Amino acid sequence: ISFFFLINFLFMNMIFGIIIETFYEMREISTKRDFHMMKVCFICNLEKGEIEMYGEDFQEHRQYHSIWSYLCLFYNLSKASEKDLNGEEIFIRRKISEKPTNISFFPLHRSHNYQKSDEEPEYVQRLQTQLDLLGQRLGQVSEEASSIGLLRSEMNDFKQKMIDKIKEMTPSAPRGA
Repeated sequence: ISFFFLINFLFMNMIFGIIIETFYEMREISTKRDFHMMKVCFICNLEKGEIEMYGEDFQEHRQYHSIWSYLCLFYNLSKASEKDLNGEEIFIRRKISEKPTNISFFPLHRSHNYQKSDEEPEYVQRLQTQLDLLGQRLGQVSEEASSIGLLRSEMNDFKQKMIDKIKEMTPSAPRGA
């Protein structure tokens, strides 16, 4: 009977362990998804920091890129006849109907106030200029420091020569006195 209870106890603990681990993984996935939803625009995939770096409020940006507006657009495109659609709507409708769905019409890494490009923002260029100036000044200071070190060694050499000359000029005391 004790063997039966021991085996039952072990199996129950294994099952509880698996259940707890599964819930932990589900919670971790949910936390990551919630964090992503709060920090990244669903439509253009720009992060909150990138958007705010260019002076745009993240919440206003998300309202501009409303998920519901896109869903409404997709629904209306699916229900409308092609003769009622304009060129852009026909283009989007064809992209949606491709298999697999082609999302090239989404404004990925683009926004009405910001478009990701190779061009650096103005404040980055200003910082780069300041860093360049700082580097030049550091080079000048380094040169001055090495000049000071050279002068110091010359002064020490001169001081040693003077001490040696003074010793030569000073009569030495007679020995054996």
